[in-house]
Amino acid sequence: MSLSFNNVGININETKIQVVELNNNGDEFRVENIDEEYFPELLNFDDKEGKIIDILQSSFNEILLRNEFKSNTVSLALPPIEFKVFQIPLEKRLSRQDKEKYLKWEFARLFPYASADNFVIKYFTANEDSEKNSEEICAFAVKGNLLRALNKFFALNKMTLKYADHAHLAALNVLRAERFLNNDSTLNVYLGSKSLSIIFAHKCVPVSVKTIEFNNVAEIPERFKSVIEITESLGLNKYEFSDGFISGETVSDTLLMQLKEDNDITLKKINPFSGIKVADRLKDSAFVTEKYNSFTAACGMALRLS
Repeated sequence: MSLSFNNVGININETKIQVVELNNNGDEFRVENIDEEYFPELLNFDDKEGKIIDILQSSFNEILLRNEFKSNTVSLALPPIEFKVFQIPLEKRLSRQDKEKYLKWEFARLFPYASADNFVIKYFTANEDSEKNSEEICAFAVKGNLLRALNKFFALNKMTLKYADHAHLAALNVLRAERFLNNDSTLNVYLGSKSLSIIFAHKCVPVSVKTIEFNNVAEIPERFKSVIEITESLGLNKYEFSDGFISGETVSDTLLMQLKEDNDITLKKINPFSGIKVADRLKDSAFVTEKYNSFTAACGMALRLS
């Protein structure tokens, strides 16, 4: 991997903030900082700007006191549950402006309780049909006031927020960058504190994206099975996706075993640091040796180039 930049990747959820800093050191590219800090209280992403900033700052200060960043740029991953995700077919001939107008219209239809004007909507092409001259668009929408609060927070800390993204897409970036893949098609799972994101991807480009919510982990196997069955009805065969990966919150061996028994699918934990040099002082850190899987989103954002 040849990169010529320094960047801090940050992942935040309701309970904590995680950071991974990647730096160039001469001709060597390596991880210089891995850390996490729990919030003094649960972070509610719907709170007012001041409350969000105060909670973030209290924990961010602790991280800075332990190891000040060398970089002043940051890329941020947000929990999948904070995004509204939808997929729709569109004519390829539509202009970008027309696509954006249609996405807003579709958003209003799918989420009538929310205003599209209050969201930032980004999208990419998931599938193309050359015969019908159409494409399937996968859209991700997040609240604009949340992004403004986060921009303000980093500006107060003399840092520039370059990118903000869905945590599961950030995890896919690790697979793309580190070439874990033995197959073009993969099943990818991201475990949040109250949600499970499931992405079928081809060459790390999402083909199908589903997010399910749960109240406790005991609900996950059955909810996961129902999504797999629905996905199969859309023409995606789980057996064509020979590689399966999981990241996010602490993933227990019991959960992995249950998912395998119920769905005949083996999910492998991602180690985002396995293909990257890590500073000697960090090699024995529990973050690297034990909790590596939970840092996948933060590492994916640190690796993001565009």
